[in-house]
Amino acid sequence: MINKAKSVVLISKNTQVEQKKAVCDRLQVVKETMNERYLGLPVQVGRSTGSTFAYLKDRIWRRI
Repeated sequence: MINKAKSVVLISKNTQVEQKKAVCDRLQVVKETMNERYLGLPVQVGRSTGSTFAYLKDRIWRRI
């Protein structure tokens, strides 16, 4: 079973508002986001992974 209350949809910023709404309605998902984290890690990683995960490196160095 999928918990739709905890589910999010990642949709491109180039997608039209009507299409976003249609997808969310069809999937019965309320939340659409680009800035979510899953298990403490970013959901979407672009080409620049160094800056995306720099905070992890800093946290690890602080613990050591």
